[in-house]
Amino acid sequence: MFTYAPIYFKIIYIYFNPYPIKKYLVIIPTSLLKRATILFFKSKNTFYGWYIVFAAWITYFATASMQGYGTGAFIIPMTESLGWTRTEFVLAITIAQFIMAFTQTSIGKPLDERGPKPFLLMSAVIIMIGGLIISQVDFLWQWIIVRGLFIAVGTGLTSGILVTVTLARWFVVKRGRALGIATVGVSLSGTIVPYLLTILIVAIGWRETWVVLTAIVCTILLISRSIMCRDPEDKGLFPDGYSAEQMKRNFGDAARRDFENSLNRKQAMKTPAFWLLICAFGIGSYSILSMAIHAIPYLIDSGYSSKTAALMITVYTIPGLITRPFWGILAEKFNPQYIAAIIFVTMATGLMILIYGASNMNLIIIIIGFAIAGTGLAGNIPINELIYATFFGRRYLGQVRGMAQPFRMIFNSSGPILLAIWYDYVGNYTASLIVMGLLAYLAAIIVVFIPRPKLHIDTNEDR
Repeated sequence: MFTYAPIYFKIIYIYFNPYPIKKYLVIIPTSLLKRATILFFKSKNTFYGWYIVFAAWITYFATASMQGYGTGAFIIPMTESLGWTRTEFVLAITIAQFIMAFTQTSIGKPLDERGPKPFLLMSAVIIMIGGLIISQVDFLWQWIIVRGLFIAVGTGLTSGILVTVTLARWFVVKRGRALGIATVGVSLSGTIVPYLLTILIVAIGWRETWVVLTAIVCTILLISRSIMCRDPEDKGLFPDGYSAEQMKRNFGDAARRDFENSLNRKQAMKTPAFWLLICAFGIGSYSILSMAIHAIPYLIDSGYSSKTAALMITVYTIPGLITRPFWGILAEKFNPQYIAAIIFVTMATGLMILIYGASNMNLIIIIIGFAIAGTGLAGNIPINELIYATFFGRRYLGQVRGMAQPFRMIFNSSGPILLAIWYDYVGNYTASLIVMGLLAYLAAIIVVFIPRPKLHIDTNEDR
């Protein structure tokens, strides 16, 4: 990792040199980063899988900041500065979702074979170049190409399956809590990034803020790369931190069954569960990216200041800092499909309360709505990934998740653009948000009745 970092920081410094922004940027010497990493891993008694959780945690934070929560802070300043509509701005985000999906599909099998390190490096390089270019865009076609295509490849390499597949390989019995802890990074991004970016945009402008965001994200990805490892077996370890003696005493039976009885890509796609999971989590998660992109302009349109609107994103994501690990632990103890249904109902109910509060200019009700919706949001990612790993096993999980991503992204990408189109034609978001809430209620019903596939020992069937 640190072989490339000095070059990276030189590029950042040269780029910043003409701008007064350089006084706002604190560059951490790479030698200090290296020493901190070594110190962090000094303990020999801690299972290395928990360091993988830490790497996943910061990777989630970085990609959520670049792809989701960070983008919402730029909608109004960029559209007002460049004369675009919100539909035109969000078009790049919609295209990006499809590009990310196909990127993740393409890395599924290589991820199973090579692990996450090469993809984290490629992602950092691509995002670095793309972020610097975005800070200089003047025309819509430039924004669509760089944000919708180029950066989408970079974030697609690291978001979604790269993190979850790696975690699923390191944990079986404790998979729920590992996923829950790691996804706290998403909540932390939503808690602090929109508010800080909003302040930074006011202070130094949206162009310079893109550069700061890019520098932070790329540095985090390089740190994560230095920690990540494909399998516990690559380090002479076993899933969940079991010792060789414990494995001999059948403590690792769950891990062995999970690996040996995994379904490969073709087998998984033949099951109803594969398609029903896509449908349930697709319509149930419509509001996630939509709220990340549109919440700030929605509240500004409702009469609140940009800082108050950004602060509500913090309220939306704070519950995730606390509840994500607990959602994962609950899914270990109880049927994860029932937990998923509770999550969808919580998200939908919070969204309905939020809409009521915004329509009546009641900030207290808005806060309550965001807090409830955020509590449900916190469980969405860990429970989704846990169900896939539980249903299909960990051996070919990269291939299975990669194949599901394009279909999932159709749902994810259509939400923000549909909200933007509705707003441009009608002038408000209310009806479209209500529909998204109703779809989340429907998802809760679907997920409960998904039949669990029967895992079986792999054959020589073409993978």
